Parts: sequence; structure tokens; C-alpha cells
Amino acid sequence: MARCQWVDKCGMRLTVVFGAITATVGMALIFLSLAAGTGVPADRQGIASGSINVSRVTGGALGLSVIAVIAASPPRRPTGTSTQA
Repeated sequence: MARCQWVDKCGMRLTVVFGAITATVGMALIFLSLAAGTGVPADRQGIASGSINVSRVTGGALGLSVIAVIAASPPRRPTGTSTQA
């Protein structure tokens, strides 16, 4: 019962926050890819493109693992509440 109350209370906030972060990162990746290839000579375009893709995939994997740890952690009980029925 306590877990359901926690999800109802905080679930909407988490949805909005994660949605805003996802939209911001998605828009930033487009400009990051453009900036990575702009000042690079033609013979090094492949290296620049590959390095930006590796960093993007690595960052996505790390971000997903952090979000998974946060989502799997049990909610904290407010101070002053007892666990006895």
C-alpha cells in the first residue's frame, strides 16, 4: 500500500523530468554530431563520426544503467513513520 501511494505521489513528477531530459538530450545530439564534423578535414571525417558515435552509445548505456538503479531502488519511508501494523 505504501509503495502505491509513493508511485502516485512521485510518478508524475518523474515522468515529466525524464521526458524533459530525453527531449533535451535528443535535440542536443543533432547539434553535437554537426559540430563534430564541421572543423575536421575531409580525410578524418570517419574518425570524427566514429568517435562521436562511440561516446553517444557509451553515454546512453551509462545513463540507462543509472536510471535502472534508481528505478529498482525501494522508496524511502518518510521520517517518523513506523513499519508496524
